[in-house]
Amino acid sequence: MNDAITPQRSRRVSRNSSLSKLFSGFQWLYDFAAECIAKCDNLTETNYQLGMEHAANGRVNDAILRFRITLWLAPEHVDTMYNLGCMYLHKGMRAEAMAMFVKVLRKIPNHEAALYMVSTIDPSVLKPEMLPKSYPYGMAVERFENLSGIYDYEQQMKQYQLPALLHQLLHAEFRHGEPRNNFADLGCGTGLCGIQFREEFTNMIGVDLANSMLDHAYRRVDRRGVMVYNRLVHQLISQYLTEADPKSLDVAICISVFPYLGDVGYVFEELKRVLRPGGLFACSFDIHPGNLDYGVLAKTGYFGQNLNYILRLAKENNFKTVRTGSVMAYPGHPVELCFFRLQDPSKPAEEDSAASDNIQHPTPQS
Repeated sequence: MNDAITPQRSRRVSRNSSLSKLFSGFQWLYDFAAECIAKCDNLTETNYQLGMEHAANGRVNDAILRFRITLWLAPEHVDTMYNLGCMYLHKGMRAEAMAMFVKVLRKIPNHEAALYMVSTIDPSVLKPEMLPKSYPYGMAVERFENLSGIYDYEQQMKQYQLPALLHQLLHAEFRHGEPRNNFADLGCGTGLCGIQFREEFTNMIGVDLANSMLDHAYRRVDRRGVMVYNRLVHQLISQYLTEADPKSLDVAICISVFPYLGDVGYVFEELKRVLRPGGLFACSFDIHPGNLDYGVLAKTGYFGQNLNYILRLAKENNFKTVRTGSVMAYPGHPVELCFFRLQDPSKPAEEDSAASDNIQHPTPQS
């Protein structure tokens, strides 16, 4: 039998093709309607995502409205409780924020971010074992990944002078003839501190948890056009120090990082192994008042450390205290800046001879 298309069938195919072309022009309408139906079928997720979008764009009141609607539709939606609490706190509605974070903790007692946020409002409501020991990892990554593009500009506007001060004071501690090979910038960010030391060290290592910060550090060059860092490491400071070779560093700095670490005992413990005898360690931190070793400061929302805690860690790990004292990181914002030198265990321990400075109006060096 001949399977050739008959004239009648040919006309039918042609007519169907024309109808297909006609209705294809309305595909966008079909897709839009399907999207609307999907959103109506899941109003909870739709309102939650709208709330997150408003929050990301700084529309706090709109975000609060959407999160409230989400909780009306799904009263047990934990992520919404947490984000609504954050929006309340952003507006200064501390009681409302606390109520939301407490609801989260009733559902998930070990919710790291909620525990941290409660500690910024009133840490006394938490049992001692529930107090945070570090800034939540996810929050830190999100903060610095989003901040990297404007970080340098923001610091310039705030008149951030700690990097220049650090160089001015730490440079004075360098001994004639001692090795200046390996310099580790722990929590290097975009490289504002590292660039201060590029001309003095052979091998500059930058460590940070935010990839976008490291992207900016990679592009940073000194006045000669030389790249600031020979090596950039995308790791937590704890991981980097654990994997570093013994006695492989001459100098390590951890500047404007302790506010995110809280418990910094491991930093001193690992540096005792990683620094060469005689190597220097510099750190800065906000002072935590009272008897606690460290805790979240209500004024800043970040950690502060007790000076006696830092000095005790240094002594326990065979560091000699070279310098303690307050300097102005920003105008009107003093921080503690400390230097320590790792002692040679084969030699008698030296007595601490820390200089204490309070520099109010420094002259930054380029």
